Amino acid sequence: MLRILLNFLAISTVAAQVAEYEYVIIGSGPGGGPLSANLARAGHSVFLIEAGEDHGDSLLQRIPSFADPSSEDPNMSWEFYVSHYTNSTQAYRDTKYTWRTPNQTLYVGTEPPRDSEPLGILYPRTGTLGGCGNHNAMNLALPPDNDWNRIANLTGDNSWNAETMRYYFQRLEYNNYIARSANGTAAAAGHGFDGWLHSNQNQISLLEGQAGLLDHIRRLFIAIGEHSPNSTAEIFRLLQRDMNRLDPRRYERDDLYQLTLHTDALRQRSSAQTYLRDTVNERNEDGSQRYPLTISTSSLATRVLFSNSTGNEKPRSTGVAYLHGQALYRADRRYNGIQTGTPMNVTATREVIVAGGAFNTPQILKLSGVGPREELESFNIPVVVDLPAVGTNLQDNYEAGVHVEAAQDFQSTFENCTFLTPGDPCLREWMEEHSGAYGQGAAPVGMLRRSSVSENADADLFYFGAAGAVFEGHYPGFSSHRYPPSSFFWSAVKMQTQNRAGTVRLRSTDPQDVPDISFNFFQEGAEHDLQALSEGVQFVLDVFNQTQPPWGPYRVINPNPEVELRQAIMDQAFSHHASSSCPMGPTNSSSSCVDSRFKVIGIDGLRVVDASVFPRVPGAFPILPTFMISEKATDVIMEDASPN
Repeated sequence: MLRILLNFLAISTVAAQVAEYEYVIIGSGPGGGPLSANLARAGHSVFLIEAGEDHGDSLLQRIPSFADPSSEDPNMSWEFYVSHYTNSTQAYRDTKYTWRTPNQTLYVGTEPPRDSEPLGILYPRTGTLGGCGNHNAMNLALPPDNDWNRIANLTGDNSWNAETMRYYFQRLEYNNYIARSANGTAAAAGHGFDGWLHSNQNQISLLEGQAGLLDHIRRLFIAIGEHSPNSTAEIFRLLQRDMNRLDPRRYERDDLYQLTLHTDALRQRSSAQTYLRDTVNERNEDGSQRYPLTISTSSLATRVLFSNSTGNEKPRSTGVAYLHGQALYRADRRYNGIQTGTPMNVTATREVIVAGGAFNTPQILKLSGVGPREELESFNIPVVVDLPAVGTNLQDNYEAGVHVEAAQDFQSTFENCTFLTPGDPCLREWMEEHSGAYGQGAAPVGMLRRSSVSENADADLFYFGAAGAVFEGHYPGFSSHRYPPSSFFWSAVKMQTQNRAGTVRLRSTDPQDVPDISFNFFQEGAEHDLQALSEGVQFVLDVFNQTQPPWGPYRVINPNPEVELRQAIMDQAFSHHASSSCPMGPTNSSSSCVDSRFKVIGIDGLRVVDASVFPRVPGAFPILPTFMISEKATDVIMEDASPN
């Protein structure tokens, strides 16, 4: 614990006497965090601006199974309320819809008290070093090769092809679940063993006594066309298939997997935070800091600074204005309305890189005068560059939850846990033996399935699920809600969605304010996406319906069996993989925000490196693709910095 505390102190100290750096980076998440560390390790001076603090010593962040509680922890949680539908009647059908009542409390549900203010759907983000990679469920899945090749074709830049992007995955990965190979045998092909990001898998042996879950998995294997596993050992063997194996056709078959996670050999979270911590704390023999990285926490970026911003010359970014102080952003649960912070500026001699994520990157660009002219002028923001694509194209993966209750209770892996109270046996097991329930992340089982409307050979449905637990999306208090031990859930996630109608717009010119976020669910491609989701949900329901005692018959809770299936899916659909609000594309297209080298179109010295640049939400959970583009951006930026 002492070592962790010392790391925290080192990261939180700002070298205020220096006001000029080669690179100024806004945001320490999966895009900006690794990029900052990589550039500093290459010898470039970097100033990293992070609005939150470093909570890397928090057990809520370190313990994989506490991903949900960390998302609602007031010290690191940012609470956005987003709109799913422009039609309020449809929006208010969601039982997760949140309202502020006249007495200033929150109400979640479909029958709010009279005169309540509609807020929307909770969309938790994280104000902490490492960004949302430090509160997510840690699913680490490579997307289909088609995703990368599609970007290469769109931009005409072949360096985005799947083979090249696999190289970046190998470069960043430190694999802990495949035996190291001294001679490059096939077992290790396509994986990395020396990178900064650790990968691991859950302890599948912990499922040994969960007869109900194993019975369901066996039925799923039969349903997808696999022969019936005749033993627990065979189920475990089949689940060991590697989702990230070197196989361009790995998405072309229905399959069940044990999910891969970004956790290390000690079964604790590995993230940009750990990489930044290690980078900033490494010392030379004389005790001086080895790498020129300065991390300024409690620092809210307010705008990018430019030269030539009003003349005929092409504008160039020269630095960033920010406010220094804790809890300055209104999404922060600690914000009380009176914090203003200390205004500060930092100069970038080479480039500014914005990596605020799908919500905050468009907000920062617009506040800086980069965005759609009509919107900027409506707020009297001087237009530096009229860039219509900023804040458009917002996308996410739809998730349709299946929640059932079995005829009897399931055995829980967490049966003996007391959840961090004194004497917690599960905490002791995790800390001393690096084992047990707390070391398990995400869900024990994942599944791929191809719908009838998939636009290519890829499986476009990604499932994760668990027995004795439920995840149905986000609402205030979701992380502490307790479901009956007879509960079972699957989340059917629609990949390669068709909807491009989401937007991120300014509410005001106040950088402490939150933007107006509208996903506009099912506004485009509704027939395609609803068909895929309804097939995905029905598949799981059919397997549940075939289950015999003692677990069956199952009682369906969600989707509401009294509502037509597609309508029930629309009523309860949720999402938590926002991307694509500053999309990459051809420089001559009004639909493009950045080019294939992450450069903001029409400006020198300004790039965006985060999930907002994906032209389409990745066909797998976006955390790994974002880590990968951060590695690619490192090479691109250093190439452009080279005198040759």
